Amino acid sequence: MNQILVFWAQALDNTSPDHIELNGKELLHDDTANRQRAVSLMSSIVKAGSEVFDRDNVRITVDSRRFVVAVPSNERDCAGRIAPIVCCGEYNSPVEDGFIDKVKDGLGGFAKNIGRTVSQKHFDLLIGQMPLALKKKPLFMQLIDVLKNTIKAIIKLILNVMIGRR
Repeated sequence: MNQILVFWAQALDNTSPDHIELNGKELLHDDTANRQRAVSLMSSIVKAGSEVFDRDNVRITVDSRRFVVAVPSNERDCAGRIAPIVCCGEYNSPVEDGFIDKVKDGLGGFAKNIGRTVSQKHFDLLIGQMPLALKKKPLFMQLIDVLKNTIKAIIKLILNVMIGRR
């Protein structure tokens, strides 16, 4: 799978265009279509997914094989609020070696490119939890698995009863 990684952060002045990067390429403010696609991907994952980790303003949301992670930057916006740096994308299952480091390095590089910093404490928390979070199945997916197995068992039972009557 060709893995997509989107990085996003709101401008600290709350009036300038948001910072967005897609697979290592900055999306300029006039690249409206790609910026909208990137934000829509992020929104769809948050809407359909399950938040599987939330501690110290580090958040991980998972939907099937898609994820959104948010880590707070050390900088605050002009209203004094936490200014998170967000990464979303797709991943293979099982998670490939080096993928978590790719996300961490991407977050760090993106933060640096836009003049932000992320504490080592927050990076450590993300790196410690992300492998576990990406292995967790959201509750919805667990329910689907239960339903599939139940239907298979019922079909098997029905077939056994029908064959036994002959």
